[in-house]
Amino acid sequence: MGSCQSRQRRGRASISPAAREPSTVEKSLRNVFAFSVNMVPFHFEPLCQLDLSEKQKEIVKNHWTTTLLAQKPDLFYTTMVFSVNQSPKMNDVIAAGCQTDGNATSEFLVSAKMERMAMGVRDFFARQIFDNNLDSVLVANDARDIGAVHASYAQYGFKPAFLDIWQSNAIELLQGLLFEDLDEKVVFLSAWRQIIGYVSELMMVGYDAKMQSIRAGKRRATIHEQIETQNLITRRIMSLV
Repeated sequence: MGSCQSRQRRGRASISPAAREPSTVEKSLRNVFAFSVNMVPFHFEPLCQLDLSEKQKEIVKNHWTTTLLAQKPDLFYTTMVFSVNQSPKMNDVIAAGCQTDGNATSEFLVSAKMERMAMGVRDFFARQIFDNNLDSVLVANDARDIGAVHASYAQYGFKPAFLDIWQSNAIELLQGLLFEDLDEKVVFLSAWRQIIGYVSELMMVGYDAKMQSIRAGKRRATIHEQIETQNLITRRIMSLV
């Protein structure tokens, strides 16, 4: 009893920001902050594999230059154009960052950027075919990385559904290629459907993982700011006691 009264009499002197018991609000904020900091890293286990036969891989390689690029060297650019026409919002996404210099129109700059993007897509697939030999794991790694890059376009209105539109247009253009051996064309198209579908799926995984990371970072920043505000309020209150 005496010690309790003693603490009451020395109340002002004994309570300090360092020794005080954290408030309920602050405890809650700290718990959430700790959870967000120690979040389990995003881990992906593929639901499917890019399971192409050696024959499919060989036909895709053989017809990359002699058929695809020979007949439709601008296939990936055309795919981009068709996709943007079907999803006009993508024009705004692509236009992001294009600065006119007074000598070029915005339309020209967007077109030039689309050409660069199309070249990037072409080089990406060439790398998967010839460098990675269409290996499921290697393709998955590269596709996730590309998907993560696309997360930076979310602020300009990029939607993952655009990948479905792109995929549909790419397959349609590939179907228009001419083959002397129709059986090879069947194998070629079957392989490309798998490749594009797999790449799109893994890009979505990379995109989602990056967006999750961005959102977690924003939550941590917000929670940290709330804790700092709570501490500031507490210090001001204690200075008045």
